[in-house]
Amino acid sequence: MTRSESRPMSKNEIKAELIRRGIPFAEIADECGVTLSAVSQVLRRSPSYRCNDRIRLAIARRLGLTVEQVFGPAASRGRSAKSTS
Repeated sequence: MTRSESRPMSKNEIKAELIRRGIPFAEIADECGVTLSAVSQVLRRSPSYRCNDRIRLAIARRLGLTVEQVFGPAASRGRSAKSTS
C-alpha cells in the first residue's frame, strides 16, 4: 500500500487493509499484550485507552507505514514512529 495522502486513514480503511493483508486483530492484540477490545478502541480513536501508542505503532508497522500516515500527526505525540518493515 502506498500512502502519499496527507490525511490519516479512516477506521474502515485501516480495518480493510489489515484484512486484505490477512492480519487478524487478535494477532495485534496478542503482540501488544492487550485485549481485542483494546485494539478496537484504538481503531475507533478512543482517547481513554492507556496503551494507544503501543497498539498504534503495531498497526502502523504491520501496514508498513508510520503512525502519522495511519492515524495522523496528533497520534504520534511527537515521536517518530517509522516502520521497521
